[in-house]
Amino acid sequence: MRPVFSSISKRVRRQWRYQFGGRRRAKVRQFRDIHRGRHCFVLGNGPSLNAVDLVRLNREYTFGVNGIHLAHEDKGFEPTYYIVEDGLYLEQHASEINKIDYSVRFFPERYSDFISQPCGDTYFLLFDWSVYNSKLLDYRNPNFSTDVEQRTGTGGSIIFVALQLAYYMGFDPVYLVGMDHTSVIPPGAVHIRNNRYRFEGKDPNHFRDDYVTHEDVYLPDRELINRGFTKAREAFERDGRSVLNATVGGQLEVFKRVDLDSVIS
Repeated sequence: MRPVFSSISKRVRRQWRYQFGGRRRAKVRQFRDIHRGRHCFVLGNGPSLNAVDLVRLNREYTFGVNGIHLAHEDKGFEPTYYIVEDGLYLEQHASEINKIDYSVRFFPERYSDFISQPCGDTYFLLFDWSVYNSKLLDYRNPNFSTDVEQRTGTGGSIIFVALQLAYYMGFDPVYLVGMDHTSVIPPGAVHIRNNRYRFEGKDPNHFRDDYVTHEDVYLPDRELINRGFTKAREAFERDGRSVLNATVGGQLEVFKRVDLDSVIS
């Protein structure tokens, strides 16, 4: 949902965006290579997350996304960094997201209206949404950005965004956890349009069966996600770094698998 500036002149809008963008870039710049050479864990929200002792990960650098705040309620897990890309999720869960004060938070600049009274640990990124626009050349062609200070690519999964931030911060290796890469349409789900559904009953796709209920969701586009993850793997490899899949089970095979217990400190 883009802000409405119908009563403001184009010149003023350009000036505001330039000034806001300059402040945004200056704030984000402090994260460049801040964790160079350290490892981290990027957490998806798949059912396999229930097989992980998340409290152990409180001692690690971690990225949590979307509904990971439910794991804070259940198990006291507090990710180092928290990210949301999906405007639909932000709109439907703004009240819970605005209560997260235990993580450094990153959001798309275009959805800043959903974040009330952002604290000093909240940052807005300029996202490139062209992968979703059928009129553009980059439609369904994810672009992995190595410089999120300038822009952040999108690729069908919030984990794609987390990997760009992990790259920018210098992490190596990056371990994926809870990225099951599976999705099913549960009984009772109502098709809205395209890949958008309204879930009415139990949610089989996440670590809590009430993760999504009585609300709209976009089902993952696995082909698009695989393209984005392949771009991410190649970017890390060009820099002599790696992304490894420490998920328990699941169907993600873009990244080499490792045993989670062997890599937790």
